[in-house]
Amino acid sequence: PGGRGSAGLKTGLPAAQPAAHRSRVEEAVRVKAAATLLQRVMLGWQIRKLRLVNNLRTLRDNVAKVEKATRPGSGPGALDLDTMETSVAAAAERGDTKKLEAHRKALLGLGEAITQGMLAVDGVQTSGDERLRTRRKDAIRRLQAVEAREEALKKRVNAALKELSTNDGRNG
Repeated sequence: PGGRGSAGLKTGLPAAQPAAHRSRVEEAVRVKAAATLLQRVMLGWQIRKLRLVNNLRTLRDNVAKVEKATRPGSGPGALDLDTMETSVAAAAERGDTKKLEAHRKALLGLGEAITQGMLAVDGVQTSGDERLRTRRKDAIRRLQAVEAREEALKKRVNAALKELSTNDGRNG
């Protein structure tokens, strides 16, 4: 039971214990400390891995959203840029300002989606991970390629609309 201090008071501590018992207690304390440290390390590793996975998903999802929106046959509301280029040329030839305005509006929406995708991809922290850095660069390049096509098509639409409004002013 409890030992007595120098004044004969009960301290609540066991009386002198054998060395073997003290060493087992010390060993148990060291094992518990090591286990706690290992748990912290593993938790940190899991958190870093989860961040990496989430960052990779962010990259993939944002690029896929823009690319799907511009892929032929990807459903209602999709902007097939190849088909749109042909349609813009035909509408400009016919003088169809309504069709050109519809294309301009659709391209503005696509430009906004590209900008949002770029911001999301730019917000991904690589934390020194080379694979993530490479994927982020690739995602930016892919978004920039779609953006370049969108910008070129938008310039054609705006030029056609300007030419048609100038011609209407001369003819009217």
